[in-house]
Amino acid sequence: AELILRDFFRKFPPKDFEVVHRGESRETLWYFIGNYESEEADFKILVKGRQENERLKIYSMDFRRE
Repeated sequence: AELILRDFFRKFPPKDFEVVHRGESRETLWYFIGNYESEEADFKILVKGRQENERLKIYSMDFRRE
């Protein structure tokens, strides 16, 4: 996953990012939706995570090209 994210950010360096919605589905699960802009393309991003032992952990990131 680290290599995939590194390649993505090299190909699409950030120009702007905005969180447009955030929420929780249970006590330990959370998510947010954001708009990611680069010079080449714009993306809608969904990040899902959970809280484990007082630490926040991401378990899913979805990038959809707009």
